Amino acid sequence: MRCSCAVHIVPSRVSMTFLQGAAPFGRTVMLAVALVACGGVLDVTDAGAPDGGAVPGAGVPGSGAGSPDGGPSSACADLMPVFGPAVTQDFATGTHADCSVATSSPGGQVALGVSGAFGGSSGTRFDLFAADGSARRGSIGGLIPQVVPGSQPEIDPWFHWTGAGYQGIVHDLDATPPPSLLRTWDASGTPLRDVREYAVTSAPDGAGGTVLLARSFDPDATPQLGPTALDWIDAVGHIARSVALDDDPTLVEVAWATGDVLVLIPGASVSRARWFDRVGAPLTPWFGVAAPIPGNSAALRLLVDGRVVLGDGRTWLAAFRDGVTGADPAPGWLASRPNTRLATIRQGRAYAVLPLDQPGLDQTRFEIVTAEGESCGSLAIPPPPPTTGATRTPRRVDVGHDGTLFQQEQVIEDDPNSFGIHCMFQWWPGLLK
Repeated sequence: MRCSCAVHIVPSRVSMTFLQGAAPFGRTVMLAVALVACGGVLDVTDAGAPDGGAVPGAGVPGSGAGSPDGGPSSACADLMPVFGPAVTQDFATGTHADCSVATSSPGGQVALGVSGAFGGSSGTRFDLFAADGSARRGSIGGLIPQVVPGSQPEIDPWFHWTGAGYQGIVHDLDATPPPSLLRTWDASGTPLRDVREYAVTSAPDGAGGTVLLARSFDPDATPQLGPTALDWIDAVGHIARSVALDDDPTLVEVAWATGDVLVLIPGASVSRARWFDRVGAPLTPWFGVAAPIPGNSAALRLLVDGRVVLGDGRTWLAAFRDGVTGADPAPGWLASRPNTRLATIRQGRAYAVLPLDQPGLDQTRFEIVTAEGESCGSLAIPPPPPTTGATRTPRRVDVGHDGTLFQQEQVIEDDPNSFGIHCMFQWWPGLLK
């Protein structure tokens, strides 16, 4: 469904921060943002659920048929957002760094990531801002992105919010060994505590802490890495409990409703997985998953109904029911959407289906899908005002934990002698809350 829209240009005063090296300096500019009056929906292309059937295990129908006239059903009525003014931040990164990913805390604090070389080391640094961009509240550096090949990284396995601030996996030459560890920061970016184990990967536990896969590390031993443990880390970085594992999984996800934990070992021919309860007792034996997947491209994602889905960075392959031995095929509505990422929105009533940040994929649109798999339509993201003498390229869309929508752009000045390479984020605070 497309509609004829009245476009209103509304000036909005926002703060823009420019980085020259590591030192920010600010200036205030006027940003014209298009507000589109279109019955609450911006450029909607409607489609039913691609598989046309029920979502396995969801317990509710997901016909995907929409309303009798072919439009979205009443389940979509209050899910589609209306865009207001955007906030922007511009980073002068030069040739050795670039905008990476963005997220936000449940309270709305914004974390904007820039990846590259900083002071002789490399990694990702997050600059922390108020939701409206008016105040820079701190910086967090040294993080190690866990990258899906052909894509920039998913965020949660290596950086996410906690009840006290943030936790993430860092490489800190001054703190090693081990070479990779989990660090906790407060909401201003002040380090609170390190977990002195080799960090493999992590997941937010839904209660303000982290579940961590970690291995003991001895630089003088052969091998240097010891057995893998499943650690529960509280909001301020203490290990609340730790359970030794009899194998070495490299992926973890938490079912927030129960606290149960799924760990997975990706394999080139077959993968293996196991469920544990919230205190670390096994719920299942190790079981095979008929989803061959290279370890460096696998990703787990929690669905609203409590299942965990497995993807390989391009295709959604399998679904795991909480505490159940074995895997099911991925839900039809999800399997029919390759090259996508998911963000849970609207207090668990819907998903934003986001494009992978790969060449050739449209980074100017995303889709809203109900929790049952029905498409409510796709949305065009309002572009920022054009920049005279520069080429802008949209490159990634993210959704934060409070529903803030982010879009990243690369900006290159047309004059090859200017060295004007920089990038920007624009975002809409709480748009999909």
